Amino acid sequence: MIAELISSKNKEIDWLKEEIEFLREENEKLLLIVGEKIFSL
Repeated sequence: MIAELISSKNKEIDWLKEEIEFLREENEKLLLIVGEKIFSL
């Protein structure tokens, strides 16, 4: 039972790591867009 719980939590952590990586990439894209908009003013 404890092994199942740990396995489940590890899967959750892996999923969160993937989400964080995705959000970092999205954030970088948005910063580039904002930077371009400010630069073109």
